[in-house]
Amino acid sequence: KFSSDLSSQTAIKSYYRFFYDEYLQARFLKLWRRIAEEFRSYQDRVAFEPLNEVVLGEVSDAWNALAGKYIKMMREIVPDSWLVIGGVHYNSVLSVPLLDLPTDEKTVYNFHCYEPMIFTHQGAYWVEGMPGDFRIGYPKSLEEYRTAGEALDADLGGAVYQDGIREIGPGFFEDIFAPALKKAEKDNIPLYCGEYGVIDLADGESKIRWLEDIHSVFRKYGIGHALWNYKEKDFGMRDEKFSCIRLLRFSDETCRQHKHCRQSFHLTISGFRSECSSYIFLYLRYELGYNSASGYA
Repeated sequence: KFSSDLSSQTAIKSYYRFFYDEYLQARFLKLWRRIAEEFRSYQDRVAFEPLNEVVLGEVSDAWNALAGKYIKMMREIVPDSWLVIGGVHYNSVLSVPLLDLPTDEKTVYNFHCYEPMIFTHQGAYWVEGMPGDFRIGYPKSLEEYRTAGEALDADLGGAVYQDGIREIGPGFFEDIFAPALKKAEKDNIPLYCGEYGVIDLADGESKIRWLEDIHSVFRKYGIGHALWNYKEKDFGMRDEKFSCIRLLRFSDETCRQHKHCRQSFHLTISGFRSECSSYIFLYLRYELGYNSASGYA
């Protein structure tokens, strides 16, 4: 903690130098120019996201300024490609309304959703303060998730701590998505959930119930979505710990009854405007000086 707003802002600008350093941003834009020029012949198949999961909320204004420059530059090179732009707080859906960007009909607002975090990340070894043997089912009440989260040392703040939201279930997801949906409608921009999923440590029935709830809201509001993850990385839908879900959700009989289920689980962009389209998705990941260009289909 800092004794003044000034010292806090100085620390933020030092720690997240990239968002305030013109030289680093010039390098960033130069790299993206090279990437765009390399893939300009594939605009019908390639979507671009400038950064994956900007972390700190305090850089939202700086991020808007940089993302605006990025959009302007990219449109000079790839005018017909989708540009996928997320907000701060790890692409939280609650940060979508903070986006203030020049947009067009090929821009999409992106968010990630792992709510409630204490359920989707139970036992996650990379979450500081999370016991490896911690388990919790779905659904539980908001109060149960809040109490369980407060009992751990892990930083699991999220939408369950918002005021005025309904209990866990489809209504919960509708309520936490509502501000983003309103922003997208106001700007006439499609909304896309670029990551969502449940850790493999959760029990199978809870995984299914969580996926059914969030998918029902995706379908209701035409939100494109891509499941994290296809295989491995503790969330892999192709892995053995998810076999019960694949068997239940991908049988011919199930898919005849639920026409959306097969496309809902594809690791693709399921369509920014409720279309079913597949893209190669290029983005940059920025983590304390580590930059990499990545792509996955």
